[in-house]
Amino acid sequence: MNIRQEARLTMFRTTEQILDDNASIVAAVPALVSLIIVFKSVIASILNTTQLADVNLTGIAADKASAKNSLALTASDFADIIGSFASATKNATLKAEVKYSLSKLSKMRDEALAPVCRIIHDRAAENIDALRDYGITPQKLALFDTAIGEYASKTPNTRTAIVSRRTQNANLVQLFRQGNDLLKNQMDGLVKNFRTTHPDFYNAYLAAREITDSHTTVTQLKGSVIDAADEKPIKGAVITIVELGKSTKTNTKGEYLFKPVEYGKFTLKIEKEGYAPYQKEELDIKTGHIIHWHASLVEN
Repeated sequence: MNIRQEARLTMFRTTEQILDDNASIVAAVPALVSLIIVFKSVIASILNTTQLADVNLTGIAADKASAKNSLALTASDFADIIGSFASATKNATLKAEVKYSLSKLSKMRDEALAPVCRIIHDRAAENIDALRDYGITPQKLALFDTAIGEYASKTPNTRTAIVSRRTQNANLVQLFRQGNDLLKNQMDGLVKNFRTTHPDFYNAYLAAREITDSHTTVTQLKGSVIDAADEKPIKGAVITIVELGKSTKTNTKGEYLFKPVEYGKFTLKIEKEGYAPYQKEELDIKTGHIIHWHASLVEN
């Protein structure tokens, strides 16, 4: 999982927690309840797929490298001994067939080493009676044969692990797309049912939906102001962060934005002629986060 996916998963799980904490409110919209069940299953699949993708390739590679070094050392010893026998018997063909140094064997591609070792093994087996006097016994030959087989079985492991990781990473991409689609195209719309009836839940949901990184995201406060009666946007409402002495006005869509803004707990005051003043105490603005706060004003 890459950094962006980690940030998105954090957003998914934070959103899930907000929905769980407000289950009694959400229950009023059965369609949303059904979507949440699907959303939870997507998150569970992401977590499971992440575990499958996190194959320890380093450990597999280290295990294979150790087996390769051990096999190359054994094979080079056999090759040197057979080479000595070939020189003594003036068998140039045999000598050429087993002319492999430790350095040469160690540098071979994984797929090539086992077949070469098998050639060395087979030449030793063909001359086992004569090679007893040179220190090669049937027991040592059997151990060499086992080492070749064990190494050959390890060779595909890294490739298999890489292929598996690629497959799981591709699955992750699809799962994140599914989660994004559920939120953006379905759940976000249904949550608007609670904008005026349960504004605290609505604001918390929107805040959870932001993907933030405290190292790269500018701290912001944004939101909208609507008429409590007809839910239409209110233009020109004055938004003030009291302790900071900062103010702005809503645009034609009733939206406002403070960017950048200091972090801390502040009092948010909203005023518009013809409406009762609105005030939110201890609005928590966290560094590196985009904080949403939406308000409904009541006419005087």
